Amino acid sequence: MTQEMQLAEINRKLDVLLERSEDMEMRVQMIEDLKDDLMPVLNEMTMVAIDELQEVSSAFTMEDFFRLVKKVAMNTRTLEEMLDRAMATNEFLTDAQPMLNDVTLSVVEQLEGMQQKGYFGFFAAAGQALDNAFSNTKKSDLDAMASNLSAVFEGIQAFTNAGNNKEGN
Repeated sequence: MTQEMQLAEINRKLDVLLERSEDMEMRVQMIEDLKDDLMPVLNEMTMVAIDELQEVSSAFTMEDFFRLVKKVAMNTRTLEEMLDRAMATNEFLTDAQPMLNDVTLSVVEQLEGMQQKGYFGFFAAAGQALDNAFSNTKKSDLDAMASNLSAVFEGIQAFTNAGNNKEGN
């Protein structure tokens, strides 16, 4: 290899090194700019965190913090699954909202119709009547009624059958 060729090779290597050096300087400058931009934000976040944590400082220790961080680290997959489920539930509710609105309106309309027809007043009166009946009736009275109930049903059945026989004639 001649001296000129060696010199050309050295110049080529120097050009590569110079180019890499310029790239490195540009990256360092970008990192410095990023650091300059982030430092005020990080300082503000730190101050806010300090102010907020002072409120719970008597009940919250660094041991508590590190224990919490460890639990989060150990349960990352579980937390991720929970977030996925929450997101899926949110999507479902968003998709189902129009249908749920329609169902709710339909139920409210049905209940209003029942209210206007007096169903709820009837049920309230029937409940009061049952309360009165139960509060004034003893178990022995119910036992006596139960033994006579079959006779009452037989009488009703005989009456019904007699009526059916007259219609058939």
